[in-house]
Parts: sequence; structure tokens; C-alpha cells
Amino acid sequence: MDDQRVGRVVRALRRRLGWTQSDVAARAACAQATVSETERGNLPSVPILRRVLAALDASMVIDLRWRAGALERLLDEDHARLVGYLVTLLRALGW
Repeated sequence: MDDQRVGRVVRALRRRLGWTQSDVAARAACAQATVSETERGNLPSVPILRRVLAALDASMVIDLRWRAGALERLLDEDHARLVGYLVTLLRALGW
């Protein structure tokens, strides 16, 4: 989901509730200008965005992707290295 779409969703949720930007800002403990910027696709920091969404009874899921699945291998690289070391060690011991 791109930033512009997030902004459109925030605006749509706010309007569905019949709230002003100030209403959302008060509930999210941020400035009205922050809500306005968010609705225009200029997203605030993740903690502030989470508060804005929570005020609207919504939440977000961040899904990071990199090189078609290579991210999981990158995260597991140290574990794989350790397993490889242990396999080599156990084979040397006759297992």
C-alpha cells in the first residue's frame, strides 16, 4: 500500500465516523496538521501513524519484502551458519 492510499483510507475512515481532523487529532494525541498531512499522503512516523489509525479503530500491518524471499534467508543467515558448523563438527565426531 502506498502513502497516498494510506492517506485516502485515513480520510475515508474519518469521514465515515463523521469526525473532523481535530477530532482524530485529539484522540490520537497529535496535531490537526498531522492528520491533514497524513490524509494528503505525507505520512508521519510509524508510532504517530499507529495512534491515528487506532483513533479511527483501524490498524496497520507492515510487510517488508526484498528480492523475492531473500529477506527470510538474510534473517536466518546466522542460524544457517551455526547449523552448518554443527553438522561439520558432528560429522567429524563420527555422527
